[in-house]
Amino acid sequence: MSERLKSVSVEDILKLDVDLFPERTLFSFVNETLLELENQRFKKGNTAEHKLLFLIGDQDRDVAKARIAGTGKGVYTDPPNYPKAPEILEASAAISAHFEVGENISRVVSEIVDVFYNLSHLTVLDSEFEGAYNGCIERLSSALGLSIREMLFLTIAKYGYRWIDKKGKKSTKEEDERIKLVLNSGKVRMPSKKNLVNVYGEMFNMETHVFRSRLDQLRFMTDGKESRRGCSRWFRLNLLRAHRNFSRR
Repeated sequence: MSERLKSVSVEDILKLDVDLFPERTLFSFVNETLLELENQRFKKGNTAEHKLLFLIGDQDRDVAKARIAGTGKGVYTDPPNYPKAPEILEASAAISAHFEVGENISRVVSEIVDVFYNLSHLTVLDSEFEGAYNGCIERLSSALGLSIREMLFLTIAKYGYRWIDKKGKKSTKEEDERIKLVLNSGKVRMPSKKNLVNVYGEMFNMETHVFRSRLDQLRFMTDGKESRRGCSRWFRLNLLRAHRNFSRR
């Protein structure tokens, strides 16, 4: 069934019933087909550290300047020559803009989909913490008032268009139009203002309690040697403890 999805255009995918495919098949399309296309486009591929940096950035919150631990290489193959905010910051800003100046709901949801897309990839790129990331996926979807299947459908509509139709070329206006088409089709529920408030809080909690701690741990493990295994275990236990506390919130 994953091959069937791979063989149709995004225009065809938009015509599909959201309940047609099992959730695991949609995840496979996002985490295998789309991730493979992204890796081919950027050649050096993605790691968990790449995806975490896309989500939360480095200390200065500028992904364009972020570096991979142990290599000194940037996150981007062709880095932009301007500051690039991480996905959670961009999604949070879009939510604020929606309330302050009436930012279009499709633009806001499109930014939240960026968070979901990178978070989904972390379940396979950092499988040791798949459970923690799956918990974040459930909380993000629920906060937006959508099922995980609906979130996957939105993600395929946007990123399938980018990687399949546009061969990796980003087109914000056209991608947002795809999100708008799905939202207006009735296949996916329209998030309410309360949902957006809930997502804003959830993303902050995920960054604080899961992503930042995991990024610090991965970087420590990259730089660490055999003598640091005890400290690495300490990081792991504290991260798991933080995630359990986060899940009980």
